[in-house]
Amino acid sequence: MFPSVVATPDYRDPLLANFIRANGKEAWYVWPSDTKIEQIFAEWLGATDSAEQTRLERAYQLQAFETLPFIPHGGYRQSAAWRDNVTGILKGPSVVFWNVSKT
Repeated sequence: MFPSVVATPDYRDPLLANFIRANGKEAWYVWPSDTKIEQIFAEWLGATDSAEQTRLERAYQLQAFETLPFIPHGGYRQSAAWRDNVTGILKGPSVVFWNVSKT
């Protein structure tokens, strides 16, 4: 088992969904290999038509369900608290510290 975490918005498209990749030795230690997932990923990168990209995204997900390159074991919500004199906190799935100022 290789425990790790990733922010959910990173899974909006195959380019950002690193845990679904199955590029074996080119990835993390003992990461799975699946040539079909990698072929679909390569085709998706080259696709210029949005309908073709959508078709490939579906194929990518179906192949991931078939071979299970990773299994999410849960989720969490990052909580945070701020003093009244801190402003500019951006709302989102994780805390970022740009746009912040102290009044």
